[in-house]
Amino acid sequence: MGRRLIPFNSRKETRSKTILVVDDEPFLTNMLSRFLQENNYITMTAENGQEAWEKYLKSKPDLVLTGIFMPVMNGFELSQRIKHNNASMPIIAMAGYDLPSVRMRVRKIGVEVFLGKPFHLRHVLLPCINGLLGT
Repeated sequence: MGRRLIPFNSRKETRSKTILVVDDEPFLTNMLSRFLQENNYITMTAENGQEAWEKYLKSKPDLVLTGIFMPVMNGFELSQRIKHNNASMPIIAMAGYDLPSVRMRVRKIGVEVFLGKPFHLRHVLLPCINGLLGT
């Protein structure tokens, strides 16, 4: 039998999700951004929390992936501002210091996932993002 044609106006519209990637290490930010783009996400980057906050307000990404220990505005303050603005915004925080005090502080802010560096992109980061965005 022939193929079933679906009228154009009844097709489900899908939009690529946007992720704001924030870290003061340009190599890491670029690597994460490139990896996410290869996995069909749109990315924006920022070098510190203040720059990220400004981009967040203008663009309203679907998820924020942020480092914790950064100059100008750290990831704790950025996460607090974002959660105060939109409590349901998914945030993944990452830090080179995987200390219980850091984990407890980000959990108290409402950050959904904390990753201690280093982490494996495909086996750790991608499942976290896909789970938070429902993809």
